[in-house]
Amino acid sequence: MAKQSAHVLRFKERDAKSPRKADFVNVSDAAFDVQSWPFYWITRANNAYLQVLEQALKESKLDIPAYRVLMLLHGRRARSITYLADEAIVKLPTMTRIVQRMEQEGLVETRPRASDNRVTEVLLTRRGSRARLRAQRAAFGVFAKAFEGVSEEQIGALNSVLSGIISNISAED
Repeated sequence: MAKQSAHVLRFKERDAKSPRKADFVNVSDAAFDVQSWPFYWITRANNAYLQVLEQALKESKLDIPAYRVLMLLHGRRARSITYLADEAIVKLPTMTRIVQRMEQEGLVETRPRASDNRVTEVLLTRRGSRARLRAQRAAFGVFAKAFEGVSEEQIGALNSVLSGIISNISAED
């Protein structure tokens, strides 16, 4: 595991009514170190993960967008293109193109939802299920490498913190 940075952000309470809102003590301080910024590390970790995963998926002739769709279609359950776009954090037209490409490759099939023909559902084909298993094995290898020396408790805490950050950012003021 990487050595922890000695750089720690110091926060001060803005007011007693909103203890979760914080200001940097030295916002204008010329000595500010970007490595003390958590989003710097979140971005670097995500990019490092995607680079290694992309290489691991190449053996299976898959890319990151296809990997995301395959992982979201687990359990042979049909999912709407809108659901896939939301969960993969891509725009709906982009997801539509991804699904169309995957359909041409024989990895997925689409159908109108029985209860609402306006909704297009996506399902894995047998070929897609096999590709999903290959992709999952590749991703588990990357996961094992990335989290070597990290305990289950630490992973759980990390997931909890990241989930909280997303909730905070997504919350309406």
